[in-house]
Amino acid sequence: MAWSTPATFTTGNVLTAAQMNTNVRDNTGFLHSPPGCVAARTTAQVIATGTVTTLSFNATDIYDTDSMHDPVGTPTTITFNTAGVYECFVSCQFAANGTGARWITLRVAGSSPEEIGGMKDTGPTSGVNSYMNAASRYKATAADSLVSDVQQTSGGNLSVTNSNATTLGGVNPVIWMGAQWVSDGT
Repeated sequence: MAWSTPATFTTGNVLTAAQMNTNVRDNTGFLHSPPGCVAARTTAQVIATGTVTTLSFNATDIYDTDSMHDPVGTPTTITFNTAGVYECFVSCQFAANGTGARWITLRVAGSSPEEIGGMKDTGPTSGVNSYMNAASRYKATAADSLVSDVQQTSGGNLSVTNSNATTLGGVNPVIWMGAQWVSDGT
């Protein structure tokens, strides 16, 4: 269901059922459940040292209201099917290792490819997992896509993990990427 610009009524117009359905029912339904998706990963993904790697979100989506993510067919990508401004985000956790650095980025491909957010950890601590996240607002056109890349330079393979060994509350951290429509951008 897409947003329709509401009609402007003037004195003497007769409001029809079709106009009520389009201007009130359908637009209210769109605002109640706007396009959005949160893709998740529940298992470790091995990241080779010095290699930019696109994260794969292959678990069941937390939610997807606009067929934006396919955890089997295209697990690395969220596709914007509805144009507009989106709040985009990603989070992951690297396994504990005190050597090198860690990076995470949000990247948009499509009509205007660009890196829209990122984070770098230059001081990882031995015995402590590196929790990383990035967020940004982005004005997407339909068919643009969102991915997240990570890199690490520990000198060996290092996993993006969901281990709860070093979280403050002792719970499993979330490895996820999402996009939520917030406005048509006009």
